[in-house]
Amino acid sequence: MLLTEFLVLVVAVAYFEPLSRAVRPTLILWSVSMLLPWVRVAIGDPPDSGLDVMVWLMALSWVAEALGWCWLAYVALRADGAIRLGMFKLAAAANPTESDVDMALRFPKRERVRVVGSFGADSLQIGLRYGEITVANHLVPDSLRKPNTEFVAVLLGREFLRVEEHGHEWLAIQDSMRVVLNRDWDPIGVSKHVDDEYDSYIDGLYPLLYLAEPLAALNAHLKWIEVKRMGNDGEGEEARHTTARSLVALDLPIVPLR
Repeated sequence: MLLTEFLVLVVAVAYFEPLSRAVRPTLILWSVSMLLPWVRVAIGDPPDSGLDVMVWLMALSWVAEALGWCWLAYVALRADGAIRLGMFKLAAAANPTESDVDMALRFPKRERVRVVGSFGADSLQIGLRYGEITVANHLVPDSLRKPNTEFVAVLLGREFLRVEEHGHEWLAIQDSMRVVLNRDWDPIGVSKHVDDEYDSYIDGLYPLLYLAEPLAALNAHLKWIEVKRMGNDGEGEEARHTTARSLVALDLPIVPLR
């Protein structure tokens, strides 16, 4: 039975390639679990030494299989948004249309912010990277409302949308993808002067890494941004290919999408 499960997982990983790093521990544990019974057969019946080696090998096999299942469940929970709840967003990001008037409505960015203090009875003053904004109290949990408290916020331009639950992971994702976009893509040539110019596109590019063919999806999406959002001619094909390959090669956290 375990062999069937193992083969199914291998096929799934081959199809859903970016998850391969995440489920690798399960593959290793299940491999060990399947190998131990063969070790048991190869050893044969050892002399009576007061220690039943066969029982221990079988027990280790069961433990390895159980740990494999536990890790797989953990990955599934962490990737739930990206795999299941985020499917609609994946489709929208992979197939943008001209009716998508404002890309930023679907692709905000994350930023570390700081509570400056209260602003009236029902609002907070929040410090951003550039300036400050006023945010309604109900958008920020009580535990984060104290002055000088820092957290990661989801922003649409200068509009505060919500507190990012997976803030540290998202900042790591943005930092890694920003380097690639500035270094390999930079279609309007401003990365030397403004390092966060393309941050608002990261939320739309990230889920494409979890498609069966991420390179094609990333290439198409980058070209769409250049032509429809920036008004360029879309001739930077080599830069888009390089950018897509670099993005796929990144070792990024898996976070749920909203």
